[in-house]
Amino acid sequence: MPARGALKHACFVLPEQIQGRKRDSALELKVSAWSPFDDTDYAVEWAENQASVYAWDAAEMRARVQSFGLDVRTVEIVPPAFLQEPERDGVRLVAVPGGYEGQAWKDGLLAMTRWWNRIPTAQEWLLFTRSTGNLSGGTAARSVAPTTVEWLERPWTNSRTNTDLLHLLTQNRNVVNIAAAIALGPFIFLLAQWVTYGIAHEAVQQRLATIEETSIQVRQQRAAALSALDRVEDYMALARFPHQVEIVSAAHAILKDHNITLSNWDYDDGVLEFGMTSEQDMDARIFISAFEDSAMFYQVSASTRGDRLLMRMNVAAARQAAS
Repeated sequence: MPARGALKHACFVLPEQIQGRKRDSALELKVSAWSPFDDTDYAVEWAENQASVYAWDAAEMRARVQSFGLDVRTVEIVPPAFLQEPERDGVRLVAVPGGYEGQAWKDGLLAMTRWWNRIPTAQEWLLFTRSTGNLSGGTAARSVAPTTVEWLERPWTNSRTNTDLLHLLTQNRNVVNIAAAIALGPFIFLLAQWVTYGIAHEAVQQRLATIEETSIQVRQQRAAALSALDRVEDYMALARFPHQVEIVSAAHAILKDHNITLSNWDYDDGVLEFGMTSEQDMDARIFISAFEDSAMFYQVSASTRGDRLLMRMNVAAARQAAS
């Protein structure tokens, strides 16, 4: 179970007509565009066409697992929230490894979260509950007090990670040996019968090997072609917004002449939020005007929190931004 500070959380909504393997591929595209990590792995909980996702740096997580002398192929990474008794609706604050997590639940789905390395202040908790909209159910007026929740022995989710279960099973040598024995049993019986009736064992084996090799090559080529086609179709259907690298580049071009430092960068499905600090006074009107002049951003707003200037804006769709 990883520390909460090493995880990023978001909730994605996919078209209802996408199901099965295509839905998993579509979610993978969305997570790849949203994730700040170069190598991303994630755990997901589905509720109809909504996906509650925790993502992490896969390379860093593998290194942590190996530092404990464990085999990364057989270790399942489970976010703390998926091992705690879930909520049906409302907002709560719970203790997790590495701090505290604010959680907003809607119809049994973990719709929004925020992490602190200590109990949040009343102001921080108020801002979080307000950001959840009608999910809080009036929780915004309550005092900041962690909710005691039961830790479960197994994850409560119906979709545990994006790692294929068949892949995990094949890493267990005992499971592989048992499956191989079950699969080969009928063949061994048939070969014994063929020997009984005088069929040359060596000739049969050579023929089967030739057929198997040819069949594998054909199946691999067909699978690769179908996978490439699915990814192209999914990307064309879902990649409505520019990649996060383009958004960062556009923001940098606007801010490069200002002596500011960025913090708390948060981008999700067309909505961008980030904070700025500076040793000089920052005029929010200047930054709002600068971002509004860009074809990539619209509905720009700003607010202050301590010595930080918080910017919030919408990102134009890819075709709109290019026009």
